[in-house]
Amino acid sequence: MKLIDRYLGLEWAKWFALSGSFLFAILFLQALSDDPGFAWGLLEQEGRQELFAWVLGYAPWVLPVSCFVATVTSLSFLSRNRELLALRASGFSSLGLSKPYLVFGAMLSVLCWLAVNSKDQVAVPGNQAENVLPLDSFRMKIGKERIWYFAQFDEASWKGTGVHVYSYDENGSDSYRIRAESAFRDGDDWIFENGRVLGFPSSKGLPVPRENGKGLNWETPVWSESIIQGRSSPRINKRFSGLRLSLPSDDPRIHVALRKKPANLTYGELTTVIEKYPHQSSAELYPYRLRRAQLAGSAPSCLLAVLCGLAIGLRKKTSSAGSLAGVALLGAFLFYLMKTFCDALGEKGIVSEWEAVGIPYFFVIAGSLLLLIRNR
Repeated sequence: MKLIDRYLGLEWAKWFALSGSFLFAILFLQALSDDPGFAWGLLEQEGRQELFAWVLGYAPWVLPVSCFVATVTSLSFLSRNRELLALRASGFSSLGLSKPYLVFGAMLSVLCWLAVNSKDQVAVPGNQAENVLPLDSFRMKIGKERIWYFAQFDEASWKGTGVHVYSYDENGSDSYRIRAESAFRDGDDWIFENGRVLGFPSSKGLPVPRENGKGLNWETPVWSESIIQGRSSPRINKRFSGLRLSLPSDDPRIHVALRKKPANLTYGELTTVIEKYPHQSSAELYPYRLRRAQLAGSAPSCLLAVLCGLAIGLRKKTSSAGSLAGVALLGAFLFYLMKTFCDALGEKGIVSEWEAVGIPYFFVIAGSLLLLIRNR
């Protein structure tokens, strides 16, 4: 690495550290005002893990802001001290001056992406109790085939109590009903405990629980006029202590995630919802697709922030810090308006999630490159 690259990189790193520390200090004071016991929790045995998870939670937006501020501020001071003019007179091009900034931006973009995905692995001890609270009156609808009702459902153990399952055949008629004290997911199977099965004659046959409690036998009934007229009445009414049914499409993770706002889901949870949801064209998935695209779009955010800072800071004429701040605020405001408009289109499905996320970034990149070309 050349001496000038080390000098520019150290100047940039100094302002980046100062800006990041200031933002995290503000956030820490805000967290402390909202929860006075937040600081005491950091002194406990699991305090370091909680602090690490807290920092990672804010890193995806603190890092890009710090990158932008560091780039604009360092170039502003270089310009004010005539160092930037001297470097240009020595034959350095805008690309040559930008190299250390872009390297730092690319490295921090990787760190930003890891921070987004690390939420899948890093648990926040202070929030664990909130995440495992049982869900009351939980409901799952599996297409037109089955409807599940749980009086309570615990997403930590994937076990529910007060379970009612209503299954229908292809004609929409009752197939079987299950009432059980509890049920839990085991791989692709559901295990019901202490309940009753009601079997109805349907187009598929008459469901009869097996003696070993593993699955149902579908017996073809002798169809008669009395049975056809009385299809709404159960022909099987049998108690069980345990019953295992293979229901691979009845995945509670999807339906639990759909009860949460997309902004509260991790990238992995969003991927599970989108890929496992039975109706891929459903409008209910639009906000979740958009949120996943937003998280994926946060990967190059630090690099784009540096690019914007270079476009503003590498101006041939000397500019004051106030004018640079004004230009930066105007650009941020326009970007926010465009992003809000595109996000609204993406949530309604008018444009795809990738178009909604990519259009604002496209204009940012195009505008930054045009400014950089003019300031060569």
